[in-house]
Amino acid sequence: EKIGQGGMGEVWQAMDEQTEYPVALKLLPPETGANIAALRDLERETVKTQNLKHPNILQIGGVWYSEREPAFLTLEYVDGSDLDNLRSKTPHNLLPWMSVKDYLLQICDALEYAHTQRIAHRDIKPSNLLVAQSGQVKLADFGIAASIANTAGTLTTEVIGAGTPFYMSPQQAVGKSPQAADDIYSLGATLYDLLTGKPPFYQGEILHQTQNVEPTPINDRLRELGATNDIPDYVAMIVMSCLQKDPDKRPASMAVIRKYIESEGRKSRLDREKRVVWGMEQQPA
Repeated sequence: EKIGQGGMGEVWQAMDEQTEYPVALKLLPPETGANIAALRDLERETVKTQNLKHPNILQIGGVWYSEREPAFLTLEYVDGSDLDNLRSKTPHNLLPWMSVKDYLLQICDALEYAHTQRIAHRDIKPSNLLVAQSGQVKLADFGIAASIANTAGTLTTEVIGAGTPFYMSPQQAVGKSPQAADDIYSLGATLYDLLTGKPPFYQGEILHQTQNVEPTPINDRLRELGATNDIPDYVAMIVMSCLQKDPDKRPASMAVIRKYIESEGRKSRLDREKRVVWGMEQQPA
């Protein structure tokens, strides 16, 4: 049964006849399926991603291809929907903070774990956040987008996710080596989008604005769009902090963000924590 259509192809629900469990099949673009070298690169990336064992990270089964049928990936099946689809059913295309809060804490856990493995996702966005019927969040597309876009493979620190301009950090947009700080920016852009109905920059020259224009404060954006949302001041502050152009001015880690949200802004040591820079010495945030 076809269950979705993404930028990289169709997604189908199927039954694994060996395990007797439902799985998702992500059909690969024809140009990828016809390129043996690209398929082998993708296989190598999925092996790396299979080592990420976390309840909030969508598991990848493997890459399948033959001459007689389209190439596809097998993925853990989630009986639910992604956040982009869920919020599309709401007025002004946004979600209330109390719904977003529960999702955010789970996402922070998943990314903090991945970052301890020196893996950055680099394509965090609402459509890559799957929510099961139980409310459990699964972060999808670790290892897929980058390989298909030919952006990963030989870096010491794995590039996971080719990125989407609306959510890219300034550093990712100009091709700098991946860092956890890229995901922190993308998480901020995703939260901004979920809470206001639009990403920080959504029209005009997006990459130029990402590099050179300060994002509009959340409450000002809501007024611009004629929308309302009850967003606590400490939430608006942490989101705008994630969107700082300078990675040293962003929160140091996903764990810092989680503690800050759980304490409702009382854990305010954002300016004292140290940011880990992969391949370099620790630097002050």
